[in-house]
Amino acid sequence: MAPVAETIRDAYLARKDDDVNILCLSGRTTSLDKSKKIIKKFLETEFNTKEEKYQRRINEIKKMEKWK
Repeated sequence: MAPVAETIRDAYLARKDDDVNILCLSGRTTSLDKSKKIIKKFLETEFNTKEEKYQRRINEIKKMEKWK
């Protein structure tokens, strides 16, 4: 999964809740300064392994990846 992050919050939640390792930014609508802030938050945020529902999501994705 490679979500589009339009805000710092989008990047934060993508990492924290879904453990994504790729992030997409819009070059047309996101300034360089805002992009840097979004990327910084994305890189600083760790996956929330404490909540079972998030780990279940990751496990489902791993199952799908094995079907290929």
